[in-house]
Amino acid sequence: MAHLRLAGLAVAVVGREGVRFARAYGRARRDGAPMTLDTPMVIGSTGKQFAGLAIQALVAHRRLRLDDTVAELLPHLGGAVGAFVDVTVQQLLAHRSGLSRASGLDVFRLRPAAQTIRDQARHLLRAQPIARPGDRFAYSNANYVVLGAILEAVTGGTYESALQDLVAGPLGLVATTADLQRAREAGLAEGEYTWFRLANARTPASVAEATAPAGYLASTARDLAVLLRAHLGGPTGLHASVLEAARAPLGDAVPPAEYASGWIVRALPEGAGVVDGARGGRPPQLWEHDGDSLRTMSYLALVPELDVGLAMLTNTALGTDGRRFTVLSTELLHDVLGIPSPPRRHDPFLAAVPVFFALPVLQVAGSTWTVASARRARPSRAAGRPVAAAVALALATAGLVTAFVVVPRRTRSRATDSWWWVAVPDLAVSVAASVAAAVGTLVLHAGPALRLARQKTSGLGVEAWRIDTSAWRSKR
Repeated sequence: MAHLRLAGLAVAVVGREGVRFARAYGRARRDGAPMTLDTPMVIGSTGKQFAGLAIQALVAHRRLRLDDTVAELLPHLGGAVGAFVDVTVQQLLAHRSGLSRASGLDVFRLRPAAQTIRDQARHLLRAQPIARPGDRFAYSNANYVVLGAILEAVTGGTYESALQDLVAGPLGLVATTADLQRAREAGLAEGEYTWFRLANARTPASVAEATAPAGYLASTARDLAVLLRAHLGGPTGLHASVLEAARAPLGDAVPPAEYASGWIVRALPEGAGVVDGARGGRPPQLWEHDGDSLRTMSYLALVPELDVGLAMLTNTALGTDGRRFTVLSTELLHDVLGIPSPPRRHDPFLAAVPVFFALPVLQVAGSTWTVASARRARPSRAAGRPVAAAVALALATAGLVTAFVVVPRRTRSRATDSWWWVAVPDLAVSVAASVAAAVGTLVLHAGPALRLARQKTSGLGVEAWRIDTSAWRSKR
């Protein structure tokens, strides 16, 4: 636990006949309360399958069809006009509606456009699509927020009531809820954040009711174990056809995976032959999904052919080092299955993050060197001034490129977007400090640079970089 920098962790491994392994580690809250299998945690995007199950239950009850459109179901929220009138329930489930990733991040920003599912859905249906309905896969929380509004419209109640009546109640889940106040009363784990990859701290993040269908609901390792057993064929009050429909692929995702109702479905090539016993035989199919609430993380996996289900929950968001939880969950799943883990992939961006953290310090050091070089009166040391200035300007350029090119390209968000200030606050602070340092460096060198441009002879070039410190000296 210490080397993983996880405040708390809960793990459950199940099969059709019952729980094979279940244990909790670490703390649930800063007051020292221990993590248990019954500690509620916000699970993030793994909660999409609960919305998916609720939709499939309505389909099974013939209260909804997968080809029903937004125009038919949400006319009161503007669904009958605009770009999304022909979007179907199936396309929303499969992230093929044309709603963008960026629109789905609005609920996580410092100032979301709306707090309720209804109002957020109304806001989303006025957005500009990035593709025609059905054209391509684009993962977005927005799809499941709209599905939450559909659940409320069809059932006539709240998303929480639909969740309890259609999913949690029939499955026998006792702690799973979209009512976070209820979860707090049951001992909801405090989310923590690993700052600068060094230390954990309780770092609040805003949570709107509108995020519940996309994953901002609470559950426990014990409840998720019950859910996984039901999918594996264990005892359940939810009809098997609903569970089967929820696992059925609805369209292509990122190749070679497909997307079901809140599940990513793909083959496990490293497990080829474990199903049929033949060398190089058919690989098993994996249903999985991870979740990140920005302060907690989760992972669910199902391999029905091998009768294995895995649930992992932690109350720590690792921020820029979040891949460590992915590696942990992947390696644990493969250990349980008895197959070799795939090789770890190198990510140059993640490897460079410590440099991004250090850039503001390096920039300040470069500017300090420039000032110190300029204040040296000895002509013999004048040659070092352009070097110091060049280093400071190079660092300033690196800071600006990081802030306005590298980080936005990776996060797919503008540097001014408050979403990534909430998601990775340490990186955001570093980038902001880097921009401030870069501006300071440019201001510091603007005057000398203009004077240098006006010099007629190269002999005066070095002296042009000398910053006038006579005013400072006269004040001594």
